[in-house]
Amino acid sequence: MDDKEFKPGDIEQVYHDIEALKSAFDEVERRTALINKRETLLGVSKTQFSELRVIQDDLKPLFELWLVASRFSRTLPGWVEGKFDQLDAGLIETKIDEWINELKRLQKTNLVAVNAKQQELLKFMFESLTHFKRYGPMLRTLRTKGLAQRHWRTIGQKLGFQIDPQSITLYRLIKLELDAEDKLKTIKQICEIATKEYAVQLALETLDKEMRAVEFDFQLQTDGETIVITRLPDLITMFEEFFLRASVLKTNPHIRSFFERLLEIEKIIKNVVELINEWAVFQRNFIYLNGIFVLDEIAKSLP
Repeated sequence: MDDKEFKPGDIEQVYHDIEALKSAFDEVERRTALINKRETLLGVSKTQFSELRVIQDDLKPLFELWLVASRFSRTLPGWVEGKFDQLDAGLIETKIDEWINELKRLQKTNLVAVNAKQQELLKFMFESLTHFKRYGPMLRTLRTKGLAQRHWRTIGQKLGFQIDPQSITLYRLIKLELDAEDKLKTIKQICEIATKEYAVQLALETLDKEMRAVEFDFQLQTDGETIVITRLPDLITMFEEFFLRASVLKTNPHIRSFFERLLEIEKIIKNVVELINEWAVFQRNFIYLNGIFVLDEIAKSLP
């Protein structure tokens, strides 16, 4: 293994060797605990196994250091070469920060501090994680919620290349140097628009969902035959509020991409409001007249 570079295959090999060693010592610890238990039952002094404790204390930071290196080397290909639209920028940044903090803690342990090979690995990991962390702003920006195909096209037009968000990888974006300050500034401006449009889209979807979730309640009248819709005034008020929300969305400067869908929803709301209003008049008149015509004297006089 080169003193300056740690290849993924080498990291995995060393990690598995240390993991196997740790498992062996864990088994030894289990057996020593069993020995101590039997010594207690026999009434003899407990064996301290002090040298074993020292070895385990030394082995723990060694194992944890190579564990961080192993996890990073196994995870990095998926981040760099996997589908970009599947990456969770927040989770990636959290993982990187966790590993860096773990390395800072391990840097203070005795075995790492005095062992040249472990210091080389520690330095290599710090440099690798710090280097990858610099792509955080680009990753976070390009994983903005609401960044649709139209926004990617705009980014491509502004920067002079085409990008397919469904097939692009982080590696390709890095090669395009989209983390450069001037390019990232342009991307952020487009992403700000995408964020505002996404908020409008969510508001429209919420309105549509709430509107379609409204249920009409029915009630059987005392004559045992007539069924009426209850809470009609509440229903009218509810759909009038829906219409008001749709009207407000219509004035939003970022509604353009969803304007046709908004018009469809607005038309449905209008139709429902008109229908409920007409039904309310009909139902009120029907109940009134029905109350008259069911009277015995009136009923007898009818043909």
